[in-house]
Amino acid sequence: MLRLRSSHRPLLSYGASLWLLGLCNPMACGRSDWIVARGNADAPSHSDSDTQQTAQPWGSYAATLDVPACPNVSNSTLVVNTTAEDLDGGPTLSDPALAGATLSFLEAMQIAKNRAGGNTIYFDPAVFPVDRAATIWLSGEPPLASGQTDTCIDARNRGVILNWGKANISNTFSLGSGSLMVGLTLLYPGSGNYLMGGQVAGCRLATDGYSTFVGPIVDVLHLANSTFGPGNVVSGSGHWGLTVAGNNGIVRENSFGYDPLTGIGLNNVEAFDAWPNTVGARFEFEDNVFAGSNTLIYNTYNVRGVVELRRNRFGTTWAGEPLPQLASGATPGGLRLEGNLDVTVGPGNSIRNVATAIAVADSDDLRVRITQNEITQNAQGIVAVGMSGIATLGLPPGMTWVNSAIAEGVCYAAGSIELFSDTGLQGESYLGTTPCDVGAPWHLETTMPRGRNVTAIFTDTSGRSSSFSIALTVP
Repeated sequence: MLRLRSSHRPLLSYGASLWLLGLCNPMACGRSDWIVARGNADAPSHSDSDTQQTAQPWGSYAATLDVPACPNVSNSTLVVNTTAEDLDGGPTLSDPALAGATLSFLEAMQIAKNRAGGNTIYFDPAVFPVDRAATIWLSGEPPLASGQTDTCIDARNRGVILNWGKANISNTFSLGSGSLMVGLTLLYPGSGNYLMGGQVAGCRLATDGYSTFVGPIVDVLHLANSTFGPGNVVSGSGHWGLTVAGNNGIVRENSFGYDPLTGIGLNNVEAFDAWPNTVGARFEFEDNVFAGSNTLIYNTYNVRGVVELRRNRFGTTWAGEPLPQLASGATPGGLRLEGNLDVTVGPGNSIRNVATAIAVADSDDLRVRITQNEITQNAQGIVAVGMSGIATLGLPPGMTWVNSAIAEGVCYAAGSIELFSDTGLQGESYLGTTPCDVGAPWHLETTMPRGRNVTAIFTDTSGRSSSFSIALTVP
């Protein structure tokens, strides 16, 4: 599924201006396929090699994250000490002594590909100072060596930007099992990039924190049996951001469409494709901030997968502040679910101040459990979308009585009831859970705040939840 947006606002239009601002190298200027979208109309313009940084340096921030240290073994350590795109020794290079007077990133990746055992790639602080990031321009010809296993690329406390400088390049990098990449900024990363059995943490993808650097067709990264996070920031071009595949995947403590250091709303990161290899493959999204106008998680495969969302934020930052407007002018949105999935939304997600909190596609293949979340102040709460008439959402429970100590009602199927307190018609504060049966009354004894409304969500025994019930005000 691919959704294209036409609302990008170009920062600059002419190759000469791009070169003067450091947004392309002299050989690449003048291309017509650049997309450089401003993160915020009122924000100062920043290039990837800006002389001033108003926020904490990215490499310093990456060093504060809870990410494993790279192995530091003398005969497996490589230190990149040039921004040049050299490949002395060619594609068979395996010995740093044959790389010439300097070691480029291209050469380090080639050695890591060809040399047996694990490798750690560091960056010389004299060339890549943390407070003034240096750019490594990569033409893609020759491409970076790919498929390295047990390779650690560590830019913590350094300033390292990888810029492919082309809007349509594909397969810019690929890392194999046991690999870790941390602390880098990747501009124009293209599509078809793979991480198989490793971890990406503390990286900016398709953004420098101020603007978006991305091609017209991009899924930023394919993850297979990997961990994405903590601390990544991802901008996009209006369609999917990540493909999470394999038998398991974890996406945790990242920001999509928003940079927490600069506070700027970036371009929309809309969709997350969950592609299970086996029935029951599990993909976990936890402690992320989603700023997309429509965060879609879906699976078009005929293999059924499991998706769990816990403690994520939609519509607000972690501090509870409203997210800034996206660069496209769109407002941050809620969650949309589609496809052949068993999804659990909760506990602990917060969805506030968006158009539709949770939209569930009407499909026999989709089962959605919604439990113990904060859903409030949205234009719509939990809704079914589509025209097939399939009842993906269960019937909401009946509410017949409420006071400051007890709520009562009826169910239309066997399952359980969750009660919430809210100033409107949704569910800001979770109050408790009680079982219920077909046609039988249910009741829950707990403290109900006076003057606020009480609502309920029903979940049947198969794990299919309803929208919110009618609201009753506590006298």
